[in-house]
This record gives sequence, C-alpha cells and structure tokens, in this order.
Amino acid sequence: LKARLDSLYDGDVRKYTKGSKIDALHVQSKAHYGSERGHIFYFSNGATVFWGVPEEDREESKALLRRFGADRKTVGMNEDHKRHDFECQVDPSIDKAFFKDDVIELKDWNNILELLAVSYGLAQSTQLSLFETTIDGLIEKCGDVPQAIADHSIMNKSSLSVAKLKKLVAELLEVRVNINIRSDILDKPKIVWDVPDVEPIYMQCIEEVELYKRHELVNARLEIIKEMLEILNSEHQNRIGHNLEKYIIGLIAVEIMISIMHFWS
Repeated sequence: LKARLDSLYDGDVRKYTKGSKIDALHVQSKAHYGSERGHIFYFSNGATVFWGVPEEDREESKALLRRFGADRKTVGMNEDHKRHDFECQVDPSIDKAFFKDDVIELKDWNNILELLAVSYGLAQSTQLSLFETTIDGLIEKCGDVPQAIADHSIMNKSSLSVAKLKKLVAELLEVRVNINIRSDILDKPKIVWDVPDVEPIYMQCIEEVELYKRHELVNARLEIIKEMLEILNSEHQNRIGHNLEKYIIGLIAVEIMISIMHFWS
C-alpha cells in the first residue's frame, strides 16, 4: 500500500478533523496540472474531489477511498458513483477566488484552504445527489400507492399489501433520518469557521450547486410520499377496524341466538 501511495501522491497527507474524527484528507498527486501538482481531497462522507488530476489516475485514487470513507449505511451511500465536472482557471490578477457559471476562478493554485472550502461544498452536493437518486427509486416503488388509495375508496380494498406498505414506510423513515439527522449536508465545515476568509468562496459554491434549494425539494418530495403512505395506512387501519366491528357484531348475534335457544329449551 505504501508503494502505491508513493506512486500516486507527492508529499505528506494533510488531515482535517471535526471533533475527534478525521473529516477530510488532502494529498498532492504526482500528476501535473500544467506546471503544478494536482490536488485530491478525500471526505468522510465518501466523496472525492480532484483538482487537475488526469482521468487515468483518478480510478486508482478512488480505490483508496474505501480505506477512509465513512460507513455508507450512516450517510445513505452505496457503490453508485455520482460525478460532477467543473472548469477551473487560475488567474493571479484577480483579487480573490470566485465560483460562477460552473467555472471556478482561482488566484493561487496552491491555496489549499480555498481549494478545501470549495471541495467541501462539492462533496456535500455529491452526497445530496446520491440521496436524490435514492428518493427517485423510492418514488418509483410508490408508483402503485395512488391507485391503491383509489381502490380503497371505490372497493374498500387495496392492491398494495400491508407488508409492502410497511416496507415502504420503513424505507421512507430511513431516508429521512439519513438526510436530516445522520448526514451533515447543510452544516458549514469547520474550516469555514476557523478561516473566515474562505467563507465567501464556500458560499458561492453552495449557491452555484443550489444545495439549499435541492435539500428543500428533497424534503418536499419526501413529505408528499409520507402523506400518501399515511393515507393508505389510515385506510388499512379503517378496514381492519371495520372488519373487527363486523366480527364483534357477529359474535354478539351468535351469543344472543344461543341465549334465545337456552331460554326456549
């Protein structure tokens, strides 16, 4: 492994912590971006951000992600890969770095803190993209729910089994917990608090990838799914209650008949 690292990276590995845990790693690639070394940032949420690293070198680097990446169950990630590409330019004449129209303008290629701030925003966006894909799959699974609700209203029975309904409710709950509790998608990274000078470029990145808007949309879609499942579950419960009432009425009728027979005998 050390030989492999030595062949891919140049210099020491920089660690950035969040509390007692390592939140990000930075290494310089031996591949060049013009006359400069490329940069690689590994994040504990499973994302990797490459700066000026050739495509052929990225695959080897991503294999090492599994040595550092977070518990995928915790952050709701799987083996699927989400990729976002942005153009990057270096212009020493600008006052400070900025991010606009999918183009990242840097004043200094080796300003690691600015690169880290932008990389955090891109990593959060990538993590949210995975959640968006998960929700798309959940919506597809819930495709029968509207018809099931209609069946309940018309025929007092559902085309969706109770077991499948419970499974969908469990999946919905897991996604909501992963997005809103377990993940730190909307949290400002520690580097932004520690180094206020990098906050503007981080916020520009967050705005450019529409992180907050997409997060709101994700929760709005989850709320719609939740409402549909609650309606169907309520219909199921009402049907169970209605059937139970019929059983009770039947038992009472049988008891009355037995009492009448005893009386006449």
